[in-house]
Amino acid sequence: MNSSTRIGCILLYLVISMSGCASIPGNTGQEQAKAIDALVERTLADLYKQEPKTKENIANSAGYAIISGKITKITKAENRG
Repeated sequence: MNSSTRIGCILLYLVISMSGCASIPGNTGQEQAKAIDALVERTLADLYKQEPKTKENIANSAGYAIISGKITKITKAENRG
């Protein structure tokens, strides 16, 4: 299995495992933003623990997405060129 396929499988697993979230926790937009940020941090930490090489791949990528059944975060791409 090549690296891209493996990363895709891991991300898919993480998305499916987190899809049980019924809604974004928090009563205000600020609380919900904090909940999403915490989800992103936990997801990336789990991914890096399972596949350490992905940290460099994500750091060098134009952007990434963390997707849950109810929560989606897409980071903005940076111009590295």
